Amino acid sequence: LVHHDADGDDKFDSIGYIETNTNELLNPNMVLRLKHPKGKDKGVGTIQHISPPAVIDKPSFTAFIAGGMEISVSVAIDFTASNGPPSQANSLHHRSNQPGQLNQYEQAIWAVGSILAPYDSDQNFAVYGYGAALPPNNIVSHCFNLNGNATNPLVTGVHGIMGAYQQALVSVNLSGPTLFQPVIDQAAAVTVAMNNDGRQKYTILLIITDGAIMDMHQTLDSIVKASRLPMSIVIVGVGSADFTSMDVLDGDGHLLKSPLSRIEAARDIVQFVEMRKYQGPGAGPRLARDTLAEIPDQVVDYFMSVGVKPNPPRQ
Repeated sequence: LVHHDADGDDKFDSIGYIETNTNELLNPNMVLRLKHPKGKDKGVGTIQHISPPAVIDKPSFTAFIAGGMEISVSVAIDFTASNGPPSQANSLHHRSNQPGQLNQYEQAIWAVGSILAPYDSDQNFAVYGYGAALPPNNIVSHCFNLNGNATNPLVTGVHGIMGAYQQALVSVNLSGPTLFQPVIDQAAAVTVAMNNDGRQKYTILLIITDGAIMDMHQTLDSIVKASRLPMSIVIVGVGSADFTSMDVLDGDGHLLKSPLSRIEAARDIVQFVEMRKYQGPGAGPRLARDTLAEIPDQVVDYFMSVGVKPNPPRQ
């Protein structure tokens, strides 16, 4: 085991190391002396328990699936003007007349949707749009049901997602700005509502976007709140914009903190993938790997945090 400093300067300087084994670590009276990182013959400190040691049995993601945990996939699609007018060939929303030629949103829906869909328990997906001006009054909405049904956002299967997206393209006007908070809060509210019957349920929100967001502080605050719910967020970037803000939301290596409440996230729940990095031979398996990379641990970490174990496998 290597012990590093905690100066907060993002540099992981080694203070010392120990060589040990499980029996030593489980000894409640353990006191282990750190060895100098450069091999010098001088003491650099000790490691000891501040609470009784214990072995924690961490269940697997597949154990929760086998026990009947239900996963619900929701999708939110960017209809902001930064995508370009759909009538223009360089628009990310432009639909070609050539059979089989998909725009970048259609590619993302089909590729990532097909990866996530098999985990959804009933193949009914809540699908939202954000950043569009809606008929008949051209009022901008940052979270609207993409299928045109004001009371029910559900569609069936990835084909249903694609159909709702293509229909929306001809019925709404691109607008803005790009805000994530409303769709995250909507997915969080649905997650809370569907987890009141005692069954094990988990939500995955897929957000497809073309770039920077205008509500970073509010989005961070919503993600921190959602980190205490059975919920994960997968963000897919399309186009060639600067996705630095998406990398910030991903938070790999550290927990996010709300700039509004100053509260730290309970766990990491965001995964960001950039579609342009997945082209050519082998792109599909790599996209699947990176999209799903963190979700199994996020699911297990949530249920462990609330003391819930997998149900016995269903017969």
